[in-house]
Amino acid sequence: MGEVEEVSGTPIKSSKALAPTKVTLFGEHAVVYGKPALVLSIPVYVEVETERADEFSLESGPVSLNKLSLIIEEDEVRLSGEARGEVLRYFSYILESLNIIGIRDVRIRISSPLPVGAGLGTSAAVTVGTIAAASKLNDMSLTKEKIAELAWEVEKRVQGRASPMDTSASALGGALLIRRDGEKWIREKITINEVPLVIGLFKKRWTTGELVARVAKRLTEYPFLNEIIEVIGDLTMEALNALESGDLAKVGELMNVNHGLLESLGVVTKEIAEAVHAVRMAGALGAKVSGAGGGGAVVALGDNVDEISAAFKAVGAERVLVIRRLSRGVEVR
Repeated sequence: MGEVEEVSGTPIKSSKALAPTKVTLFGEHAVVYGKPALVLSIPVYVEVETERADEFSLESGPVSLNKLSLIIEEDEVRLSGEARGEVLRYFSYILESLNIIGIRDVRIRISSPLPVGAGLGTSAAVTVGTIAAASKLNDMSLTKEKIAELAWEVEKRVQGRASPMDTSASALGGALLIRRDGEKWIREKITINEVPLVIGLFKKRWTTGELVARVAKRLTEYPFLNEIIEVIGDLTMEALNALESGDLAKVGELMNVNHGLLESLGVVTKEIAEAVHAVRMAGALGAKVSGAGGGGAVVALGDNVDEISAAFKAVGAERVLVIRRLSRGVEVR
């Protein structure tokens, strides 16, 4: 496989991977149409533990899953408790990750500080973490680039269509510019190690798939709105230049513009709009919805993290994250 190397010696009995989540700073929805997006890998980790076992079992404890367990017996998949479609889809990322590595007799435990659908790439982190931990358990040595490649393949199998943005951010770490050149996706590492961010998490009202479909419908009904997609792409590149030069005031201003464009595409709820306004009034240089929208995450830029955090809490954020340094990507132990 080129980047896959067999490891000889005593079989590994257990392994653990820490896969970071991400925040999309610019380019949501436009990236679906091939425009550039700027994504930051953040040090909020999904932990995946694997160990050899006589039969496959899985325990997962993200907040919204309530530690459901899944057992596979031959070709039958059985889930303890009731499972909705989104839960089954969540588990399919794990199952496809194991299929792509070629391992089945394993016990997996997954813990996450974030609920599924938070808008911070939790599913991608679960995929990256499962591939990283399972590959080590299977005596394989994978580079971070190979993990990113395989994780993207898993997302395409589960979703039918996916950009490599979230899986690349989780596997590779740091800041990335994701763009498409014809049919080819390009990932560019950006030399940014630190940026003052505060992220507020709110209840998700619609799934990513529903929101992507909503935007597509709006663009079909009003073709002139396709110009917004073009503007978001141009804005993302302008923001990249400002970020690399350290002009945070300009980055914040462009975040505000990007948020307004996303609001015009119909992906911003009243709750999110009020949160964005509140943190701006609290002194944030800029603030916007992050991810697909429909609730989820709001990202604010500014050093006055106490005031911004208080504003998020005042408008009902379920959780507030303060981020300064970016993650270095997936770690395997």
